[in-house]
Amino acid sequence: MENTTKTIFGRPVQMGKKTHRYIQVGELSNGSPIYIPLMVVQGERAGPVLWLCGATHGSELNGIFAMREIYLESDPKEISGTIVFTPIMNPMALIRRDNYSFLDGLDMDTQFPGKTNGFNTARIAFQIFSEIRKIASALVSFHAVSSLSYASPYTVSKNISGVSPKITEKTFRMALSFGLEPNCRVKVDNKKSVNSGEDKGSLDEICQLHGIPAFMAEIGIGGHWEKRHVAIAKKGIRNIMCIHEMIEGKPEIPENQIVIPRRKELSVNKGGFVEMFAKPGDVVREGEPYAQVVNLWEVVEVLKATEKMYMITTTSNPVVSSGGRIGFAGLEWSKAAEHGFRNVG
Repeated sequence: MENTTKTIFGRPVQMGKKTHRYIQVGELSNGSPIYIPLMVVQGERAGPVLWLCGATHGSELNGIFAMREIYLESDPKEISGTIVFTPIMNPMALIRRDNYSFLDGLDMDTQFPGKTNGFNTARIAFQIFSEIRKIASALVSFHAVSSLSYASPYTVSKNISGVSPKITEKTFRMALSFGLEPNCRVKVDNKKSVNSGEDKGSLDEICQLHGIPAFMAEIGIGGHWEKRHVAIAKKGIRNIMCIHEMIEGKPEIPENQIVIPRRKELSVNKGGFVEMFAKPGDVVREGEPYAQVVNLWEVVEVLKATEKMYMITTTSNPVVSSGGRIGFAGLEWSKAAEHGFRNVG
């Protein structure tokens, strides 16, 4: 959609202006309101509406600070279209420094499109998605990996059954244009969401099902304000603005960009302390050791790749029990150019 809409959450937005305010989305037992912050940059010229979301999980912070800096640095005179920022989607989780709201224990990214008569998290999700559905042309949902992990930033775009091929392709191209080296592409049956077994799911999935190209950007480590990763997220946002012709310029795309369609969790069989030999971005060949588990006097397990792997995340906490997760790896990948993708600038 183009930025002809003059109201967001029922509040007026003027062309050529920047606005910020709090939007009430609920109420606590003592009568205190629950707010989410809203920022809008309305360009001087007509164009698409790019919606940026953060802290769907309250521990995932780098996207918040990237959005803050983009908002402060943006000049409406230089923008065609509108940028809408909802950097703190899940305020009750943010307060707790946790992924889930302390009011109902729900994962917001399994609750979209939300419910008017649901639990608190679902009600907030409904209010936000109702606005997204009305005006968004494209959406980026910012996340981060666990605070117990290391990871290089990566994107996740989903190929969802029931979504038009046009929206699927736009989503994929948009994720690649964000400009990160690793890019996961996941097949999803919309009858069984990636994150839940119900007819509800993550924000990016539900957006696609409603005709809005949307993907996830996993930026850095949860619970941390990492300025290096904030800068990467900002560059990604500007890349997306470039391909939508919201600003002048060309997107910056890495030469070694890859697409990962198949991946798996890595876990240990023995308890003790894990020593990782591989780090995010490493390629581990079949038969090579990527980690070992030790106790206080000996090595109890050596973990070797059963097939070639691209390391996406690795644990940062050595304490493990049997079945404990120690990483996440791509099992199949190819160059983005093999998918017909080139630097669209």
